[in-house]
Amino acid sequence: MKDAADKVYKKMRQVEEYETQLTSTCTFKPNVHPISRSNDAILAGNDLYTMQKDIVTRQYLMADMQRENLQKRAAEIIAKEGCTFAPKINQISQFLIEADPQRVNESEAERIERLSKKDAQKREIFQEQMQKAHYDQYTFKPEINKISKDIGK
Repeated sequence: MKDAADKVYKKMRQVEEYETQLTSTCTFKPNVHPISRSNDAILAGNDLYTMQKDIVTRQYLMADMQRENLQKRAAEIIAKEGCTFAPKINQISQFLIEADPQRVNESEAERIERLSKKDAQKREIFQEQMQKAHYDQYTFKPEINKISKDIGK
């Protein structure tokens, strides 16, 4: 009996020492109200939680509700203000339109074709011209003797 009492006493002292150590290192001790401890008590007043217990379904429902609210607010703002938006075209955009007037009237398919193929071809041609112009400035042509030619083969 004495051994069991000693073990209990040692265990109680270890717990007290541990709690003392925690209180010295952790100074913040929040007081949580007993009602707040139970999630069911918190969520009991919300219709969404009483109807659907599954969290995934609740998340989808809340996302739908949020999307609907956003659409309602957007529709209200548009209805109040009307269509007052007039985009300001900067000089670069104006230059691009003037440089190639066909871009204004091109369809989505034509724009995709232009951006994916034609612009890439123009870029390649431009790079080749730049490389040719760069290497044309170097006129040095080394003369290789017969021994060097044989080594190179």
